[in-house]
Amino acid sequence: MVTLGELVMILDLARQGLTVSAIARRTGHDRKTIRTYIARGLEPPAYKPRP
Repeated sequence: MVTLGELVMILDLARQGLTVSAIARRTGHDRKTIRTYIARGLEPPAYKPRP
């Protein structure tokens, strides 16, 4: 799970032109996680109701 501050930092680094791998190294998260959050943007998480 990424905090709001980390999400803003990830999006800012992506806007500056850093690669996904470079952002992953700086933040300590997996590359797939970084790609997901960049694609999603600042959208709040959508939780589904429990069964």
